[in-house]
Amino acid sequence: MKCKNLRRLMMVLIVILGILVVASGCFPKGSEKSGDNNSKATNENEKASEASTIPKIGQDQPFYEFYNKVAINQTKEQVDSALGVEPLMDTDGSYLYSDAATGYTINVFYSASGLVTTKVLIVMAAGDEWLKISPAAVTESQELKIVEGMTYDEVKSILGSDGLELAAMIYPGTKDKILVTLAWVNPDFSSLNVAFDGDTGKVFYSEYRNAPV
Repeated sequence: MKCKNLRRLMMVLIVILGILVVASGCFPKGSEKSGDNNSKATNENEKASEASTIPKIGQDQPFYEFYNKVAINQTKEQVDSALGVEPLMDTDGSYLYSDAATGYTINVFYSASGLVTTKVLIVMAAGDEWLKISPAAVTESQELKIVEGMTYDEVKSILGSDGLELAAMIYPGTKDKILVTLAWVNPDFSSLNVAFDGDTGKVFYSEYRNAPV
């Protein structure tokens, strides 16, 4: 049974104009490893048959090139080398890597063993470019229509446009089970953010964020 406060604890909440909230806590039933090889194979086959595609909209943009150089479970040394910039340590112990060419920053969190557990794209000076890629007009009431298990196409049919990837993180307590967060951002930078299971491509949960004050 999933924790009642899973929505609050599981996900990296959205970073818009430098606002960041990081979640932690329980993870859903079924993410633990099985000792039965036959059952594991069956489960993997079922996942494959049920998988839904999470599109990579806007990935040809320069700031995504910077973001995509960071991969879950990379070491800090690998990230530092790939990005080629000196990071700043944030007050929460994470690291901020700024791309002077685009105005975007990548916020990276590492585990105690020094591996990437979370990466978040921070939209700052170049926010107008973000809005031009996929202009959205989403409302808080639409969030109630998005339920766990929906495909990306079902979400898009509700919201009317494509979302853009904003973050990726490992489920707390696992080594490689990933959530991918996409954001539908309004001109005032309010947003509707949807976390998709990286294996199945289906909705894990969603959250509406008001415009920053």
